[in-house]
Amino acid sequence: MELKEKIEEFLEKHLADSPHFLVEVEQKGTERFPKLSVFLDGDKGIDINTCAKVSRSLGVYIDENEIITTPYGLDVSSPGIDRPLKHHRQYVANIGRKLRVWDMEGNKIDGILKEVNDGRFTLEVTKGKNVDFIAYEVDQVDKVKVMISI
Repeated sequence: MELKEKIEEFLEKHLADSPHFLVEVEQKGTERFPKLSVFLDGDKGIDINTCAKVSRSLGVYIDENEIITTPYGLDVSSPGIDRPLKHHRQYVANIGRKLRVWDMEGNKIDGILKEVNDGRFTLEVTKGKNVDFIAYEVDQVDKVKVMISI
């Protein structure tokens, strides 16, 4: 099992009975100094204290099980507004918010997330006086980001 898979497996178990969930693990750096970036989220967001607790638990797991035997970097944080949605629960938590969707051809469409179910989501798209509802399969879009309202 690869490093990234071991980390994902540990975190899935560690967070199983929690309102928080793993979004993504990124492995960068070098073989001599790997750097892990772990992104967590929650149904109602995630705070820095939760990220710190998970970071400590993950660090202990890595060290005690000699998952990484060289010096390494570990960053545990929320995905932030600039990262695309990856997890079903992120879509659900953002119902009612404005999203930008990039399709597989690179076209982008902005709209309000109205519904999420079974790998699909629906956007309400307003153009002038016209309102359309567009359904997407999550695996049929390139990326989806939450738009910041100012």
